[in-house]
Amino acid sequence: MSDYYPAGYRPRGDDRLPLFDPPPATPSATSVAAKASSAARSSTVRRRVLDLLCRRGRFGATDEEIREELDLPESTARPRRRELVMAGRAVASGQTRKSAKGCAMTVWVLPEHRPQQTS
Repeated sequence: MSDYYPAGYRPRGDDRLPLFDPPPATPSATSVAAKASSAARSSTVRRRVLDLLCRRGRFGATDEEIREELDLPESTARPRRRELVMAGRAVASGQTRKSAKGCAMTVWVLPEHRPQQTS
C-alpha cells in the first residue's frame, strides 16, 4: 500500500499523512516580491525572443537558435517561446532545421511570416 504504513494497516480519515504541508493562507512579503521580479524578467525575455523572431522574418528560428543567439539557458528560452505561441504571437512555420546534434527542430516565426498553405 505505502511505505508510510505497516503491512495490513488501513488509514482512516485523519490518519492519512499529507504529502506536503499546505501553503500558508497568505503569501509572505518575500514570496510576493519574488513573483513580481520573476514576472518582470519573463516579460523582458519574452520580448527579446519576439524581437529575435521579428528580425529573422521568414527564416525564423529554432529553440536552439533562440537559446544560442540570446545566450539563454534552455529552461528559460523554450518556456518564453512557448508563451508566445500560446498567446498567438509565434507559430510553427511548418519547416524544420537540424540541431547541433542532428535532430530536426521546429522553426518558429511570427504569424505574418507563416508560409501560405496551397490547396
